[in-house]
Amino acid sequence: MSETFKLSHPIMDGATELKELKYRRPLANDLIAMDEHEGHMNRTKVMICQLTDLPPDVIGSMDGKDFLDFGEILQGFLA
Repeated sequence: MSETFKLSHPIMDGATELKELKYRRPLANDLIAMDEHEGHMNRTKVMICQLTDLPPDVIGSMDGKDFLDFGEILQGFLA
């Protein structure tokens, strides 16, 4: 089952404008992949990539507030 995160500032995935990101709940392998990286922001980026199936350059182009807000969703999974 997927959920949706509405972006306050759309991003581009190739020629496609994304106004929202569909994401799924993390699996154990997602947490393991995140743990292989250093730094909170790098781990957040890796997890967003894992859960949305979007490449790192697309996630890296997110507005900073959108990125941090999505990070708060991730914290909810880990609480």
